[in-house]
Amino acid sequence: MRRPPASRPDLPYTPASVEAVREALRVVLADDGRVFRLPAGVGEDEFLAAADRHRVVVFLSMHLDRLDLPTAVTEELRSRGRRGRLPCLLMAHDLHRALEVLATAGVRALTVKGVALAAQAYGDYTARGSGDLDLLVPPDQVEAAHGALRSAGWLPAGAYPAPGPAWAWRFTVRNYCELPLSGQGVSVDLHWHLATAHDAFPGFDELWDRRVLVDVGGRDVATLGIRDALEHSASHAAKDDWAWLRSVLDVHLLTGATDGSALLATSARRRTAAAAAWLLASEPVGRPPGLGLVLSRQAADAEVSVGRFPGHRTLVGLRRSSRDVRSAADTRRVLAVTVFHPSELGGIEAPDAFRGVAAAVAVRTRAFRDRARQWRRPGTRPSSGRRRAGTEDGPAATPRARPRC
Repeated sequence: MRRPPASRPDLPYTPASVEAVREALRVVLADDGRVFRLPAGVGEDEFLAAADRHRVVVFLSMHLDRLDLPTAVTEELRSRGRRGRLPCLLMAHDLHRALEVLATAGVRALTVKGVALAAQAYGDYTARGSGDLDLLVPPDQVEAAHGALRSAGWLPAGAYPAPGPAWAWRFTVRNYCELPLSGQGVSVDLHWHLATAHDAFPGFDELWDRRVLVDVGGRDVATLGIRDALEHSASHAAKDDWAWLRSVLDVHLLTGATDGSALLATSARRRTAAAAAWLLASEPVGRPPGLGLVLSRQAADAEVSVGRFPGHRTLVGLRRSSRDVRSAADTRRVLAVTVFHPSELGGIEAPDAFRGVAAAVAVRTRAFRDRARQWRRPGTRPSSGRRRAGTEDGPAATPRARPRC
């Protein structure tokens, strides 16, 4: 019996194997009777590695009837897809529990991204694989939501400020957008805005008024309206430089579910999403500006910057966050969070702004000094300044304690 392809996340892949995965997605989405076959020159391991890198294994495993692949590859996709979908059952259970906890506390909540997005765009809440739960609450209820989830067993990250009179907490709520809480099952990212640039998206009340219900694990949960979900998915993918085909797939499916073409043409930021939708079109017309950069980024190694020099990751974060900026207030928030990221303010208890800022400056200075020393110390500097991502849920190098909105 032939040995199935290995399932290591660090298997090599090539631009040709990424293009093969893209073509497989096109065939599945076109639903025109065509069947995808592995192109000559693309190895089985390369194809699987590219599908892993782009987080579409689960989706492809649900459409094996459209993929004429070697038996070993088919069975491996089926196996990996099953493993990717099973954790979604736990996610649905924990989501229902978290929403009940918040409802009991009188907190309105919308489920964003993750299983809700999968149910909305794909018609199956398991189709995108597993991850964290992202819950959006009103800004004036974030403290109540935080306390309710904490009482229910979700523990806040100690690196972040806790609710209270400290300047660090007020700074975080005023300028940032989310806090991570870990549980025995699935972790929760508690949002009160969809981005650090608060003015990039409508406020909670407007989003709540346009909410829709989707079926997650046999129960209806409230999520963003289809147009809001499309804008949010496009923005989130743009921050990652459209590096993941799963993000492209999200936008493509959401675009097809609404008048996405008109929406995406309303601003320069949305035109990038239109280019992404082109990547999966069965009969593309023209080549939108920036497409070559998107293609090269998707074909590159799945790596996340950990800093080519001291401060490099901070600059990358600033560049990505600034893409959502829509006002002078947004600019101020993005700069404030870049200088004093909330994940570094957890130990600051000073109640007034003067002492709080002074403590934050000291923390930031020590962190930069330590990083600079590491780079000067022989044998400790990373060989490439980058680290390979290795999971279906997200880049392994992204610190869990410092999520991006």
